[in-house]
Amino acid sequence: DVYKRQAPGYYDHLKKRTLTMDQIIEEQEKRAKDSDQADKLWVIEEKVMDAGGAHIPDDFKFYCFQGRCGLVHRTIRDRPRDIHCYYDGSFIPIPDLQDQLIWTNSAIVNRAVLPPPNGWQRLMRAAKRISVATPTPFVRVDMYNSNDGPVFGEFTLVPGTFFYEDREKMFPTLSTQLGMLWEEAEQDLL
Repeated sequence: DVYKRQAPGYYDHLKKRTLTMDQIIEEQEKRAKDSDQADKLWVIEEKVMDAGGAHIPDDFKFYCFQGRCGLVHRTIRDRPRDIHCYYDGSFIPIPDLQDQLIWTNSAIVNRAVLPPPNGWQRLMRAAKRISVATPTPFVRVDMYNSNDGPVFGEFTLVPGTFFYEDREKMFPTLSTQLGMLWEEAEQDLL
């Protein structure tokens, strides 16, 4: 949830609604009670101020192979469906309007072709540096583009984005291109 203090309470930009502090606490307590992770600690993070001015920052996922980027997946949080954009390893938009490289489920997400954001070079440099510091052939590095520069979100060695194939599916042409980058990265690690 992404809240902003706004009279008479807090505006939730993700769900587009206003809640009181009591409602937020009640909702979070219910989530904790219903979760099998109820005994775990909760983390509250500082809000990332998106460089483009969005209330919820765009999420950039870099598919990296030891300093080489093969794909950038941008998610713009919007209701009722998120917007997904794809870029090649040089941050050039991938139009792919006939779903030749990546199929997206239009019932769940909208697809758009947008230019790279201002500051994309800093995001790319940071993602590549993180990938080189990770002693594996592949890592997906998630970043946000803030007013203060790139903000690291997380990295994952086994991303589920294309695995489940419910929102997106990668076709063999792109999969083969990324596979070749993987093989090059494996050689780098020898």
